[in-house]
Amino acid sequence: MSIVKSIERSLRFINKIPILSTLNHIGGLLVFGLIVYVEVFFVLQITQTLNIPWYTQEMANSAVAQGIMNNTPYLSEAVYDWWLL
Repeated sequence: MSIVKSIERSLRFINKIPILSTLNHIGGLLVFGLIVYVEVFFVLQITQTLNIPWYTQEMANSAVAQGIMNNTPYLSEAVYDWWLL
């Protein structure tokens, strides 16, 4: 653990360089957005299997939920294959 901390301390100066700091923030934002998108996708995918009438109706009426479910073909296909195994 101390090796990681010493490497982190020695590389802190990199974050003080203005352009690298900005790129670091933008990269972190993109990674965080991707993680949240995948989490929402999995929650929608799992809850879609529930047979609750009002929830099914809300999913059908939600443009955001339909957009996430329909515009993620690779992830949808992978989840479908995982569930068949």
